[in-house]
Amino acid sequence: MKPYLKYALITCIIVIAWTFVQFYTGIDRSPAGSYLSWLSYIPMIVLMVFALKEQKQLNGGYLTFGQGFKTGFMMMLVVAVVMSVFTYFTFINSELLAHVLKPRVREWKTREWMRMRLTRR
Repeated sequence: MKPYLKYALITCIIVIAWTFVQFYTGIDRSPAGSYLSWLSYIPMIVLMVFALKEQKQLNGGYLTFGQGFKTGFMMMLVVAVVMSVFTYFTFINSELLAHVLKPRVREWKTREWMRMRLTRR
């Protein structure tokens, strides 16, 4: 796996976990919440350094500015896309998933009910 992809996914997991911690503990609505939300940038920076170090090792201990820029850019691009999708489905359109799954759940319940009726006889 490419270093930028591996560290981008790790970054997304950490930031999503931090977002849920803030949301469910109510920190995001407190006066300190605006300052604590900046803590999510720390893993991004640290993991980008790790990605660049790993990329340098893969290149035999040598990393040009262009290779480093590409690695950092691709990592943040993946993080941006994943976090945008997460934000959309979690906060902006949280009813979409329930709306999409409602017919499926109804169908599963109907199948289960039919299976129970057929096995009783």
